[in-house]
This record gives sequence, C-alpha cells and structure tokens, in this order.
Amino acid sequence: MNLFHLRALAYLSYFDPPDSRWIGRSVKAFAEWLMKQKAYKKDEHLNQLTGYIYQQVQIEDYVNENETTGLAAYVFQYREEHLFVFRGSESYHAGTEAKGWQDWEDNFDTILNENTIQEQAALKFVNRHGTLTHLTLCGHSKGGKLAVYTSLKMDDAMNERVDMVVGFNAPGILPEMKKQYRSRIQSTAYQKKVYLLDNEYDIVSALFYPVVKPTFIKSNLVGDSLENVLKAHGLFEYAEDGMTFVRVPHRAAFAREVHFVFDTLLTRLTPQELRVLTMPAFAYFALDTPLESFIRYIISMLQQNRKQLDQAHQEQTNGLFNHLSKKGKWNMHPDVQSVSTCNQMLNEYI
Repeated sequence: MNLFHLRALAYLSYFDPPDSRWIGRSVKAFAEWLMKQKAYKKDEHLNQLTGYIYQQVQIEDYVNENETTGLAAYVFQYREEHLFVFRGSESYHAGTEAKGWQDWEDNFDTILNENTIQEQAALKFVNRHGTLTHLTLCGHSKGGKLAVYTSLKMDDAMNERVDMVVGFNAPGILPEMKKQYRSRIQSTAYQKKVYLLDNEYDIVSALFYPVVKPTFIKSNLVGDSLENVLKAHGLFEYAEDGMTFVRVPHRAAFAREVHFVFDTLLTRLTPQELRVLTMPAFAYFALDTPLESFIRYIISMLQQNRKQLDQAHQEQTNGLFNHLSKKGKWNMHPDVQSVSTCNQMLNEYI
C-alpha cells in the first residue's frame, strides 16, 4: 500500500472495534460503522476509509492493552501484505479516561530506558505473528516509534520479511540503541525500506535520533504559535499536491532547536540528571489535566531551569531559549493551580 493509504490506516488505529466479531471484516465496513455513530458522523478522515480499496483490506488481528501496557495495535491484510499499525499516544482528558497517561509515562520512560513496557509489548505482539510474510510496520507518533523499535528488535529471519517501516511524525531512538543496531540500521536493505515523514513544524519527531534521514513535509499551518506547533503533529497537516506530499529541505527553526536540545543536551546528561529533569513530568501525570496543559508545563519547567541548564550546557540551550523568548505571545504557561499542585506533589515525593 502507498503512504497515503497507510496514513489513513494509522488514523483508524485510534478507534477501537466494539468486539472481536470485527476480526476478518473489511476496513471499509468498520469505517462505515464508525461513521454511523453520532460522534464521527462527519469525520472526513474516516470517510477516506470508505473507498473501494479498503473493501479489500481486512482486519486480521487487534490488541488493546490500555489498562495494562498501553499498547493498541492492528494487523490488517491487503492481498499478500500484512500491515502492523500501532496507535500513537492518546491524549488524556480529565473525567473521560481513567488510564489516559500510561502512554505518556511510557514516553518519558523512553528517556531513561531503552526497552519500555509498551515497546516490549509491541515486539511480543509482532512476534506472535512470526510466520507471516510481506510485513509492513507503521504508525503515527509513538506508533511510528514502536514500528521502528520492533523492526530493530525482531530476529534476522523475520526482519527479512519486512517490506516497509513507516513513521508519521515519529520520535527517534536513543543513541545507545542506534549504536547497538548499527549494522542493521546502516545496511542498504534496511535504509531502503524505512520511511519517516516529519511535518516541518512538528517537535515530537524532532526528539532523539532517527534511524534514517526523515523526509520533511511542508505544513498546512503557519508555525507562529504554540497551538499551531502542537497541531502540526497531526496526521493530516501535511501539505499535499494530488497524491504527493510537498517536501521542504529541513525542519522549521523551532523544531530544529528542539531537535538540537534533545540530541545534544538530554542525551549527554547522566542517568541521575535525566531523572531529576523528568521527575516533574511523572508527578504531573497524576493530575487530571489535558495534554496541552502538560506540554505547557514542560516548557515552563525548562524555562524555570534555564540558569542551571545554561551553566552545564550553555551552547546547547541558548538557541532554544532565545527562540522561546522571542515568542512570548505563545502563552506557554499552564494554569497556576496545576503547577502549584504538581510542585506540592514533588515536594512530598522528594
């Protein structure tokens, strides 16, 4: 399948079938059923999945471990292809999701550990289908990282049966892992089958080290506010010309600065320094706050610690903080009550 079809399936991965009776049925039928539900009746992206080609795509398997590991993934079959599509991080909204933060806890655990709980669960899910051929591993955001992770961790025999690995706005991997799997990553066969599509303004895909050089795609948005930068992480904010994504030569300035900080600052800190830096995030996960407020808190936390960061790694942080200071209209600070509650929790924890 082409990248446009895979993007549509990555979008579908954020929806859960009501029961196992959907295994063996077509994606088209599932999308049509979803659109009969009041909340999704006018979802134009689901409507893309009602096209004829998706009548030929069947739901082969499905897993949802949101109450444990946080993994949610599909296996779709299209002719001889078997498409593993991993769901990305789910936004948490207070009062509607009892377990909404485990994806983000796993994301921050990535900073500290090479093999997170959700990554191990993804590998186990793929290995359960070890006899399949013509494999495609795909996903958006964290889902794309899971696709890359499993492509590196699976054994050689299964890796040879992988035709494509696709990440839409997917973060990279830690340098230790890139070093460990250098031979596979640098092989011509692997380089030819990995496709990383990064929105020029996206900051999530700017984190850590990509396994191949990403293809940077022009954004539909103007990156002049934090709101638009966050929106640029979506699956459908790529500029398109017919059935072609419009390319740009590099990331936008702010995304490049985020990339620089995470590649040269966070990956150089000691494990203890990383734990100190990420501790506020884990405390924040215990609060009933939406995702945007959490991201604002992280940026605010970095600003509050600029002096300490500058003292240790001045050359790596100046670019990002200078940019942030010029963008004061972005309103990056979270609500005061959430910050106060989080700081209180931290003091009790420490």
